[in-house]
Amino acid sequence: MSRDLLFISHSSADNEFVKKLSADLKERDISVWLDLLDIEPGSDWNESIQTALSNCTYLLVVWSKASVISPEVLADV
Repeated sequence: MSRDLLFISHSSADNEFVKKLSADLKERDISVWLDLLDIEPGSDWNESIQTALSNCTYLLVVWSKASVISPEVLADV
């Protein structure tokens, strides 16, 4: 049986917070997909995001002043 996957959508302005959040969730045995950690070098960024969104069970959006104006975050939602 596959594990539920949590996709974290965020603005790059929030990278440090999101890396800490991801690490904390993983310590609690939650399977997390985060672009900063899970997109392989040389991979197509948009395709990687779309594939991860299609495969995730949950979507967590980190709302901040930067993310509410981010076209990428709004597209994820």
